[in-house]
Amino acid sequence: FVDERQVDVNGQVWEIGEFLWQMERRGIQVYPLETAEKKKR
Repeated sequence: FVDERQVDVNGQVWEIGEFLWQMERRGIQVYPLETAEKKKR
C-alpha cells in the first residue's frame, strides 16, 4: 500500500522520504500517484 508518509514494500514499511531516496539511488523514477493516473489517460 502507499499513503502520504509510508510505503509497504514486500511487508517492509518505509518512510516515504527514505523510500524515494532509495528508489532514486537505484535509478528508478518514482512518480506521485496523481501523475501516474494522468499518464494512463
